[in-house]
Amino acid sequence: GNRIPFGKRQGYSPERADCVFESALAFWLYGKVSASDRHLSIGRNMLTNVMDFQRLSANDEYYGLWYTRGREGPIFQDDEAWAVMGSLAGYRYTRQAMFLHRGGLAADTAAKVFAKGAPRDAETADPAHLRPSDRGQIIAAWLYAYGITGKQDFMNQALPALRDLIKAFPDFAARVPAHTTESTRFLLPLALAAAYSTDTTFSTALREQAEYLVSRMVPCGAIQEQGAYTGSKVQGGDLSLIHDSSEPISDQLYTTSFAAMNFWIAYKVTGDAFYRDNFFRVMDFLVRIQIESRDRTINGGWMRGFDYSLWEYYGSNADQSWTAYCLETGWDNAIIDIALELYLLDDSFYEARPPVAAGSAQ
Repeated sequence: GNRIPFGKRQGYSPERADCVFESALAFWLYGKVSASDRHLSIGRNMLTNVMDFQRLSANDEYYGLWYTRGREGPIFQDDEAWAVMGSLAGYRYTRQAMFLHRGGLAADTAAKVFAKGAPRDAETADPAHLRPSDRGQIIAAWLYAYGITGKQDFMNQALPALRDLIKAFPDFAARVPAHTTESTRFLLPLALAAAYSTDTTFSTALREQAEYLVSRMVPCGAIQEQGAYTGSKVQGGDLSLIHDSSEPISDQLYTTSFAAMNFWIAYKVTGDAFYRDNFFRVMDFLVRIQIESRDRTINGGWMRGFDYSLWEYYGSNADQSWTAYCLETGWDNAIIDIALELYLLDDSFYEARPPVAAGSAQ
């Protein structure tokens, strides 16, 4: 169902593939951080459970991909990308062969289905232009699959697609709901490409996107939102939190969560202290706005919007679907948890391989 506005309590069905994968990894990594067999077991059980929502009917044209909303739902590039990465990361951490097999199935199908962009089934969510938040994530999934499996075909598909996205992005960056969000999501495929290719196009673009985000960072470590504004719209899905780029608002669902994780991954790829230091800046902000509440359903979590001038959570009256007190366990909280855990474990998230010379992949 849809979110219920105005603070009414509602718990979603947890069987959304990308969110379950992200939450499973957060639990498992916390088990490693805290030497907790209980949390390791919960993470492994969640990874195993979400396998039940993979599309495995022999006559399914999307065989190997995941249903994105329980046992139904369109094949969004972002959702499928995180299912691929989540399953393969599950293998990287647990060495359970099923996760490698299932993630490999999904990666192979995604390479065919998304070769030229989003299929008609997902056009409403994946616009014609190639956004980093959708196209960029499936490219990241192909690169991640290359790292785990060593299959050169994934590199051959990912790198040309990423070059196209780098060229196209400046022309539409000002028209997306949030430029800051798109740049944050762009860091992941660029970092993985920089890890696996000697082509400096990717490391240069990585630094450019990171420097843009730093230019939007305020002294407390928040990233001030910038993007297309709501204008005359008063309701709808996934609208910008802001009406004006001068507003002191940060977005933990789409921007600061992924900024923290991707700055850390970029640091592990490059060894450049610039990325590490900005990971610390964003994470310092995040740990200071973490919820402390007697209500155990929200204690320790993060809400989506935050007004860092008033130092309180924030909801835009332009988007009734996201009140000030919406807390998403997958993207928002799990990604922040993963970022913290990768730092505490000094882990890179991706599988290291010798970089391929620029010209040896298309």
